[in-house]
Amino acid sequence: MLEFKRIDKTKEEIEKFNNITKIISFIRFIVAVTSIIFIIIGISYKSLYLFIGIGIFVIFALLLILTNKYYKKLEVLKNIIKAYDNHKKRRENKYHLFKDNGNDLKSKNNYKESDLDLFGPHSIYQYLSVAKTKYGRKYLHDALVDGSDYDYKELSQKLAENEDSIYLEGAIYNFNDDAKKMDYDSLYSLIGNKIIFNILFILPLISFILMIVYIPFIFIKGFNPYFLFIFVIVNYFLTKLCLNNPIFNLDSHIYYDVCEKYLDLSTTINNINIDSNIYNNIKNTINDKKENLKNVISSLNLLSYRKNMLFNFLSNSILIFDFWTIIIYNLKTNDCPLIFNPADIVNITDGDNDYITFAQYNEAKYSGGNWFGGIETNTDS
Repeated sequence: MLEFKRIDKTKEEIEKFNNITKIISFIRFIVAVTSIIFIIIGISYKSLYLFIGIGIFVIFALLLILTNKYYKKLEVLKNIIKAYDNHKKRRENKYHLFKDNGNDLKSKNNYKESDLDLFGPHSIYQYLSVAKTKYGRKYLHDALVDGSDYDYKELSQKLAENEDSIYLEGAIYNFNDDAKKMDYDSLYSLIGNKIIFNILFILPLISFILMIVYIPFIFIKGFNPYFLFIFVIVNYFLTKLCLNNPIFNLDSHIYYDVCEKYLDLSTTINNINIDSNIYNNIKNTINDKKENLKNVISSLNLLSYRKNMLFNFLSNSILIFDFWTIIIYNLKTNDCPLIFNPADIVNITDGDNDYITFAQYNEAKYSGGNWFGGIETNTDS
């Protein structure tokens, strides 16, 4: 039986990062409030406090970007503990508490799926599954119905003997429910297609430049600072009217989150060494695509910020955010048209997702289970 040697250390790390994130949240709040106060004073008294406030706001934005990793690390650690807990539930025959029993994948026309308790409450699927993505769940479904390759069974048995498999499972738990229903086709159709510039794209840029030029005259010539609000409104409407593109209608926050979780899972897989040709091939496939995936993720991240209405308004009003987003998007995704298609998603990460799902045979392995329907499982469950 696999011993849980690192669970206490993981709990200690959770406590450590809990304290770190509390401190960071407090600092973020203080910096944000300070920025707002200086900006209000600067506008009200036509003073240099406005620039100080803007500078503090930039620091606040950098603080958000640079400290997000601590919140992300805390989430990963919590999911590792969840993986440990789920292993315990399988050992105690409490796997019926798992939400995903695969019942929605069952075909009424396939007698094997209906008669052998492969899917549904107290099923083999419910016992084995850690899959959180659309393709990962289908991968396990097909393996249960058709039987799996013995090479993968060998790999799963090696993973079953290694506590690192818990960390892989924890990385899979980072996926949220959006991964099960994400519309990959919309993403495939847009990623890698350059946004073609037209003459209207220049209008927001002109307005932005005029606003930047106007600001020094507020202090040098005493120009009315409230005209800045006119520039702000004009900037916003010009970005909305002149920069409209289908890419902005993409559910980018969902795609960003799922693709980032793919990248995190890939990193976890790379950090673990298993004596297996299959596992090493998985690593090689990941590394071949990783840089392209990072570029796509960074573009989706920019697009996802726009889904926040307040950020969308402020960033486009002050910085014509959509204009710069289009430029960065074109630069980042120009060489990535082939990374996103169903085969690549399966081969790079989602298939890996269920190589680790097959590692859940380990519970049967500890319990002395036998082979059934192409899957090794615990017959007492």
